[in-house]
Amino acid sequence: MDPLVYIEPATMEHARILAPLMRQADVDEVMASHGYTPIEALEAGVNQSEVAWAGFLNGDLVGLFGISRRPFLSTTAVPWLLTGVGVEKHPRAFWKACRVIVADWREQFAGVEMEQFVDARHERALRWAARLGFHVEPAMPFGAAGLPFHRISMSGRKL
Repeated sequence: MDPLVYIEPATMEHARILAPLMRQADVDEVMASHGYTPIEALEAGVNQSEVAWAGFLNGDLVGLFGISRRPFLSTTAVPWLLTGVGVEKHPRAFWKACRVIVADWREQFAGVEMEQFVDARHERALRWAARLGFHVEPAMPFGAAGLPFHRISMSGRKL
């Protein structure tokens, strides 16, 4: 039986709950990209996003995600996802939910390029992004630590 999947608007309380549960690869990525601790990354994501959600599987908070626009009049948006260890209990349900959300983003952000930078060490996230339809570019130095990151991108249009 598939687990119950639901989302609700993300809050700072969700950030405080998820921070100690973040997967190590996500912790390493936010430190390398922005020099953030888990709580700093989650709070920034919630505060800076046009829309941000908390994702649950069987009542357990498993991730926060959202999307923000680049500065004024930009045609670029930045999707983000930070996950807790709970996603590993139900990877298939998590996959299905991600596909629905990305399809919704492509419609909602028609005419907008979505881009993000993913730590080259986070191979699982890179495979996930590619399976969701993001174009994965070769790694280049990026972020606070200057480590290799891959730019991922996708056009916001109907599938």
